[in-house]
Amino acid sequence: MRLFLYNLGFLLPFFFAGAGLCVFVQFLLWKFKVKRKREAARENLIYRLWITLFCGYLLALLAALFHDGVDSGKVNLIPFLQIADYFTLIGPKTGQFVVYFFGNVFCFTPLAFMMPIVFPRLKWGYSILICACSSVLAELIQHFLMRYSDIDDVILNTLGALIGAILFALVRRRNPELVRRWQGKTKKIPK
Repeated sequence: MRLFLYNLGFLLPFFFAGAGLCVFVQFLLWKFKVKRKREAARENLIYRLWITLFCGYLLALLAALFHDGVDSGKVNLIPFLQIADYFTLIGPKTGQFVVYFFGNVFCFTPLAFMMPIVFPRLKWGYSILICACSSVLAELIQHFLMRYSDIDDVILNTLGALIGAILFALVRRRNPELVRRWQGKTKKIPK
C-alpha cells in the first residue's frame, strides 16, 4: 500500500499539470471564437472535460513510464518470464507484485477507454492497437535510455488496453446516447 501511495503521489502533480495546461489552451481557444461558436462550445462542455482528463492522463502516463526504473539496459524477450518470476519468487500477495502486475495492466486501461471519446471517429479496436504500439515504443525508448525493457510489460499493457476498449464498447452498447454526449455530439440518433 505504501508503494502504491508513493507512486500515486508522484503522478498526481503531472496529471494536474497536464489537465491545467489543457484547460488553459481550451479557454484561449474559446475566448477567441466568435459568439455563435461560443454558444456551440458550451454544449460540448462534457467533451472538453474528457479532453482535459485525457491530456492530464497522458502526461501522468509519460511520467510513470520513466519513473523509478531498473537501470540495467537488459532486454527480456521471453513472454511471461518476468510475470512468472514475480509470481513465484516474490509471491502474489506482496505489494511489489501487485504494483507490477496491476500497474502495468491498468496503466493503459483509461487510455483505451478515453481514446474513442476524445477522437470520436476512432474505432475502439484501433485504440487497442495504438496502445500496444505505444507500449512497444515506450519499451524501446527505455532500452535506449539503458533501462530494463520487458516484453511482459507490453503484454500486460495491451491486456489493459483490451480491458479499457471492452469497457468502452459495453458502455456504448448499454447507453449510446451517453457516449454521444461524452463525444460532444448533441443530435439524437435516428431509430
